[in-house]
This record gives sequence, structure tokens and C-alpha cells, in this order.
Amino acid sequence: MRPMFRVGTSLALMVLLGSGVGGWELLRPQPQPAQKKSDVSDRWRPDSATLTQIREQTERLRQAVEQLQKRGVAEDVWIEVAIYRKAAENIIRWDEWWHPQSVRWVLQTLEEGSSVRDTLRTARHPGGT
Repeated sequence: MRPMFRVGTSLALMVLLGSGVGGWELLRPQPQPAQKKSDVSDRWRPDSATLTQIREQTERLRQAVEQLQKRGVAEDVWIEVAIYRKAAENIIRWDEWWHPQSVRWVLQTLEEGSSVRDTLRTARHPGGT
């Protein structure tokens, strides 16, 4: 065991000294290169009015999920609305406007979520009232 330790220590010292890097330099945090916010083209990002509309519709879905939870509706029912809300939130949060049709797709997704929300508001569910 002792000879392996000596060999390992000797090897480590040779690597450190041979590379010209002192041990204290390994402990110092290396500066990270400045990164752009994202690689998304600005031409595909929504304008401020559309982004406001997306945020408002997302907020309505969030409120609908809370109302369904308060009514005691089963999780497998209200989760149907929460999925659409989460999709829109993540696209905004991560700035995922990768395609020229991204804005249209987000608005379409929110409309589908609103449709599910409206259906669930009027339906009676075994898991709740």
C-alpha cells in the first residue's frame, strides 16, 4: 500500500510541476467566460404586447388550477390545466423562441388550456364537487 501511495504522490507532483501550475492555482476559481442570454434570434421573440397577453393567459390558468384545487377536484383532473400553464411558463422563463411559429404555438397552447379549464369548471368530478 505504501509504495502505491509514493508512486501516486510522485506522479501528481510531476504533473503539477511539469505543467507549470502551482497547487494554489488549482484552488483559485477560474473566471467564467461571458455568455449571451440565449442564442434565440430576436426576430422570433414576441413583442411586448403579445408577451403581456401570454402572461395574462398564463395567470388565468394558474388561478383556474388554484380554484380547482380548492374545490377538491382530484389531482388527475386539475393537472390537465396545470400542464398547459407550466408549458407556457417554461417557454417564457427559458426564453425558448426557437422557431418563427413559437409565438403562435404558445398562444394556441394557452387557448387549448383555457378550453380544458372551461370544460372542467362546469363538469362534476368524482374526486370533488
